[in-house]
Formats: sequence, C-alpha cells, structure tokens
Amino acid sequence: VSDTLDVSIKGKKEDFISILKDIVSLMTENKDFYLGIPLGGALNFLSPSDTPPAYLLTGLPETGKTLRLSLINFLVRQPQPLDFTTISEAFIKSQFHKIKAFICIDNVSDGNRKSADRLTTLLYLNEISPHTSYIPLILASTKIKNPSNKRLLHLKIEEKNDELLEEYSKILQKILH
Repeated sequence: VSDTLDVSIKGKKEDFISILKDIVSLMTENKDFYLGIPLGGALNFLSPSDTPPAYLLTGLPETGKTLRLSLINFLVRQPQPLDFTTISEAFIKSQFHKIKAFICIDNVSDGNRKSADRLTTLLYLNEISPHTSYIPLILASTKIKNPSNKRLLHLKIEEKNDELLEEYSKILQKILH
C-alpha cells in the first residue's frame, strides 16, 4: 500500500525471534500491561476473537506511548508508528482492505471536528471494509481525555518508569540496527 505500511519481511528469522523474546521477557518481568494488552490485541489479527477492535494508550508526554507502539509495530513492519495525519479518510475508505495486519497510530486527537470524524471512522473500519476480518487499531494520544467510545479499550499510563523505558529504548535501537 505504501512504504510506511509495508509488511514485507526483511532480516533474519533468528534475530526477529531473539528480539521478540527480549521484548516479551522485559514486558513480563515488569508486568507492563500498557504494552502487553495492546501487543496481545495486535496478535489477534492471526486469530480473531471477541477482544476490542481498538486500544488507546493515553498519559502524559514522555511516558513511553510511542516507544511501545514502535515495539508492537516491529511485529509486522518497520518500527515507526504512523502519525494520525498520515491516515486520510480517502485512504481508509479505498485501501484499508489491502492491509493484512494491525495498525499503530500515534498522536490521535479528538480536539476538533475533523479529527473526531477520522477517529470515529477508524473505530468502525471493520464495518466499512467487507474484505477485512479483524484488524485491531492501536492508538496513542496525549489529547484524548475521556473517550466515550465503547469500541475502545482505554489504558491510561499513570506514571513514568525511566528504567523500563531505557531498556525498551535499547531494544528499539537493536531493532533499528
């Protein structure tokens, strides 16, 4: 569909497995459900279930929302989440069915009418595209305060864990290398 949504596989399988083990070990040791729950939701594209179609991570800046999205994105493509403006209504309506995996989207906002309309469209993508079975959306935002959409599982990061974020950053650097 585009370079930023490329899901082609590159690199060595052994390296991928090693890095994935590092992510899961660190996440499990630290009981980081802010990564664990959306990661599990992302993996549901392999086996659809009754889990929510969208996950929202909110919290103060520098609490690791984008970093977590990057680690989840590593499962299917380059570890660079899309920013919200990259996804347009035209793209959603005409090409979403071509995407065969979940999407991580950063900097989501419901602060103005256009953004709110886009967010609503994103949350109802499964109904828009008959070609899609289940594609979870993993969103991050500092601007959405009280989401009322029932199709959204809201996880609010309450505190910053500098040590954990530093370890996640090391893993991300290994991925990028």
